[in-house]
Amino acid sequence: MSVAAFIITGSLGNENGAKNGYINCAIRRQIPTIFTESFIARHSIDSSFSASNIFNSHPWLASFWAFDNLISPLIGVAYFVAFWVWRGQTPGKMVAGIRVIRTDGSNITLGVAFLRCLGYIVSAAVIFIGFIWVAFDRHKQGFHDKIAETYVVKLPEPIPVAPEQAASA
Repeated sequence: MSVAAFIITGSLGNENGAKNGYINCAIRRQIPTIFTESFIARHSIDSSFSASNIFNSHPWLASFWAFDNLISPLIGVAYFVAFWVWRGQTPGKMVAGIRVIRTDGSNITLGVAFLRCLGYIVSAAVIFIGFIWVAFDRHKQGFHDKIAETYVVKLPEPIPVAPEQAASA
């Protein structure tokens, strides 16, 4: 089966996977990812806003506030880019059992990871429509996936090993 067929159907053997609730499955698998990654993004934003009140009352701390506003978004970008290049998964995607790959099935490169990260900004720019688009797109791609030419795919379930096989190995 081709990579595209796997992505569209969501399964290795069922060509009608899209009709059998794949949209719901795709959204359910993204929920842990959304919570984990929004925590990282929210921390970088909240630290800037909450710190601004302290730094405004103590002008000598203003340089730290400026540094925090500069470094927090960079930490967020580094988080996504590093995990996508290293494993094709952020921790949220690891929990969800999904992975990001190129449309040709290859791994994400550094340039593609940066492009996908910029695509996240585009996807979130107008009421997160780029993320919501995944539910309606034929290939289940958000705007960020289309921009970077990537897919999010389900990883196959691991095959359990019988105890006697594990002992002999």
